[in-house]
Amino acid sequence: MAELMRNPWLMTKLQGEVRRHTPEGQETVEEGNIAGMVYLRALVKETLIKAAPPCSAPRPSPLHGGLCCRRLHDPLWHSGHG
Repeated sequence: MAELMRNPWLMTKLQGEVRRHTPEGQETVEEGNIAGMVYLRALVKETLIKAAPPCSAPRPSPLHGGLCCRRLHDPLWHSGHG
């Protein structure tokens, strides 16, 4: 949210996309509306990558038979390896 405040043109672009994909008269954005919002999805994904919380506790990994504790920006996580 802070990035949107620092870059008003990003906020304007996002607002325009939300308004285009939300039917007139609809008060809130619903899950079905988000499918066509490419910019919003990219912004949320980027936010999760940049602001991913540190791993607080390892969790079982059924794929590797051990423990897994990866953050979203880990290159191995993105490639499907590790």
